[in-house]
Amino acid sequence: MNQKVFLEPEAQEDLDITFDFIAKDNPPAAKKYISELLKSANTYAKNPELGRAEFEISARLDEQVRSFLYRNHRLFYVVANDQIRIIRALHTARDIEAILRQHLERIKP
Repeated sequence: MNQKVFLEPEAQEDLDITFDFIAKDNPPAAKKYISELLKSANTYAKNPELGRAEFEISARLDEQVRSFLYRNHRLFYVVANDQIRIIRALHTARDIEAILRQHLERIKP
């Protein structure tokens, strides 16, 4: 199956923040980091079951949520039809649990 990658607005914002942070010191490195991260996402799009099952988040969203680690970022995604929808792309140094809790409260009060 040939899956595609779709970024939810929050995930796009996460990547924009990451790009801006890296680009302050090294714009080419920022472009390469995001490019490689998205290349990794394409690998998971082709094999969506490779990602770690996120049971608690899945129960809250009533969708199967999985995640994968790319360097210092954990990307959370939902497998839907012929695509994976990346819902968040969070740096591992951040309080991922609190951020996801806020995210879930906004979309599923």
